[in-house]
Parts: sequence; C-alpha cells; structure tokens
Amino acid sequence: QVGQALSTGWPQALKTAYNQQWNFTIQREFAKSTVVEVAYAGNKGTHLDIGELAGPNMNQLRPELVKAESNLNDLVRNPFYGYVTTGALAQPTVQRAQLLKPYPHFNSVRPKSTAWGNSNYHALQTRFERRFSGGTSFAAAYTFSKIISDGTDGRWNDATVPSGGLIRSWYCRSCDRALSSYDVKHRLVFNFTYELPFGKGKKWGAGWNRAADSVIGGWQMNGILTLASGQPIIITQASNTSFTFGGNQHPDSTGMEANLGDAKTLARWFDVSQFKVAQSYDLGNMGRVHPSIRQDSTRVMDFSLFKMARITERWKLQFRAEAFNLGNTPVFSKPDANIQSVTVGQVNGMNNSPRQVQLALKLLF
Repeated sequence: QVGQALSTGWPQALKTAYNQQWNFTIQREFAKSTVVEVAYAGNKGTHLDIGELAGPNMNQLRPELVKAESNLNDLVRNPFYGYVTTGALAQPTVQRAQLLKPYPHFNSVRPKSTAWGNSNYHALQTRFERRFSGGTSFAAAYTFSKIISDGTDGRWNDATVPSGGLIRSWYCRSCDRALSSYDVKHRLVFNFTYELPFGKGKKWGAGWNRAADSVIGGWQMNGILTLASGQPIIITQASNTSFTFGGNQHPDSTGMEANLGDAKTLARWFDVSQFKVAQSYDLGNMGRVHPSIRQDSTRVMDFSLFKMARITERWKLQFRAEAFNLGNTPVFSKPDANIQSVTVGQVNGMNNSPRQVQLALKLLF
C-alpha cells in the first residue's frame, strides 16, 4: 500500500465494545387498577467502533503546521520518486504538505474498527396506566432524555455522512464530543383500548340473539398517539479549505441563535445568516450537530377498529380496520443544511407516509 491509502486495524485498537446500563424505578398503585411509575435510566457505551470512512485520518498535518505562510501546496522534490510506482508519490515532484505528514509514504491512514468511540444516555421516564372494567384501559408514557457521543452516531461506515458530522481532527477527537444526531429530547406516547359495551357478556345487549350480536356486539377500538421532538440537524459546508490534508472542516457560527421557533416555515426552517463558510486554515467552530435546530417533530395517531364474531364454539371471524397516520399529519424531512447550497434552510420532503387504511378478515380456530 505504499503510495496509496492505508486502511487496516491493529490489536491495541481492536477492543471489545461493551455497554453498561443502570436504572432506578419507583412504582406506586394509587387506586384500584391505577399505576404510576417514575424511573431514571442510564446507559454508557465504551470502546465503540468509530469506523473507517467517518473516522479520523491519522495522516493529517499537525495543527501547528497548518498555516497560510507554510506554502503547503508548493511542489517540491519527491524523495520517494523511483521507489513508489503509483499515485502522487510516483511523480518527480510532490506537494510540500505530503512530506510533512506523519506518514508521508501513504496518502491517508484510516484505521478500521478502532474502539475509540463513547456514548452516554440519561433519561427521566414516567408512565401512567389505568385499567377499567369491561376491557378498557388507558396508558401514557413520557421520556425526557439526552444522548451524547464523540463518534458519528451509528453511521460510522456510511460514505454519505455529511462532512459536518465527521470528526475534524485526529489530534483532538474529544473536540467533537457533542449531542448525538439521534437525540430525541421529548417523547410522549398515549394508547388506549376500549371495548364497546354492546353484545353478549356486556352491559347492554347481553340477551341479544346471535344475528344482532354478530352485527352490533363485540366491537373494540384501539389508538396510539405519538408526540416526539425532532432530531438535531448537522450543519455542513461543501468545501474544505482547512488545508489539514486529511482533516474535516465544519462551518462557522456567529454565536447568535439560529432557531426561528414558531416563525420557521418550510422555505426558511432556520436563520441561515447565522452561519458562514469556515476560514481557510481553520477547522470551523461548529460542533458535529447544532444543539437547538431540530427536524420536524413527530405527531402521529394510529387507530384500529376490531370486531369479533363467533361462528361456532371453535371458529371465530375477526374483522379489522386499521388506519396508520389517521390525521394524515405530515412529518417533514430535515432541511437542506449545506450552507453553500442554493436551497439551504429549505425543507423539500417528508419523513413519514400519508394516511394508510387497511381492512382485513381473520379466521381463528
């Protein structure tokens, strides 16, 4: 691989990833069939694989060498000429920066499966559940949480990861410790089951004949409402003028709030004027994700209606009507976050499907 890109692993870096979990829960029954639960949950990931494509390039220039007056792009005599037969090092001259790299005889050095990543998760979890007579129940669960990581959040080997989400410098991996791009700060889920009180064994219609019970009795409704915060957005730029020869560059932030709150629209999801292309010979001051600009929140209601009809003692026929995204509520995709794009700040897609309804008959025996 001399003169080319080196990609490999070595024993000291190939550690076994492990996960630690802990929680403390208090549960109390306040009244008959009514339960309230409050819990703290923690999770720590250690020795996580930071991957190859999105991982740091060990062959980038040291920070003190990255200077405008260093003439890094100047062509100088190539001491490897005649020994290397492929790539840039096979030419009589080479860029000065190539010879200043820690491993000048390689183009890049990206380790594989290196266990340098870390993550931690903390959450307040609450749950309320109430059961009523007649097969009716209601439950609500709320989670307030935060995920922090110093890798690229499960997309380490994805070549499509935006440059803003990549680790900038091999020499300061901890500088990119930030809120995870998969963080969901708030999540609230309601669900209910309601058996209509009509038909055999119910409050009304217990004495109905089989024909009436088959049509009116045995109906059940179910619903799940999910409300959740959107995930953080990665602000990126297309160009890389860091001149680190292996490092990644994030945009610069003005330090002013870019979240437009209730004023945001699909054409202007965030204030793009609060970001600018990073200066040359600099890595940019933005973290891997923006802490306050998020994708659209989730607001989805799923609903179902069941009907059970008894044909014989053994055979039963179930009718099912199910509607996913009952309100046909859109959850918009993330906006274009490349500050050098002509559509930066605009939302041009959806993350969920429109309302879908399906009907089915199920024979049980």
